[in-house]
Amino acid sequence: EDFPALWYRNPQLRFAIGLDPAFLFLAAEERYRYWRSLVHGTADTDPAVVRTILGNDLMLIKKDREVLYHALANSPRWDKDFADADFTIFSPSPPSSAP
Repeated sequence: EDFPALWYRNPQLRFAIGLDPAFLFLAAEERYRYWRSLVHGTADTDPAVVRTILGNDLMLIKKDREVLYHALANSPRWDKDFADADFTIFSPSPPSSAP
């Protein structure tokens, strides 16, 4: 898996899910349930909600998480910062300055 390399090289970062979602479930069941609903496309993807519940500003999404990937890719609230064949990194879009 990819998580050990990400965590080892960036210990200052916070990850909602790493080696196994069961660890999140045991540590914080409410956060786990939100993450599961996010992955399945039934949770609010508002960046403020994600930050409040999961505590992160970026979303590193494997392309095989198709429902979540498409929800973020098609949302005006998220920007694609990086993409390769396997992963995409999304960050919150800047607030609109429209009058």
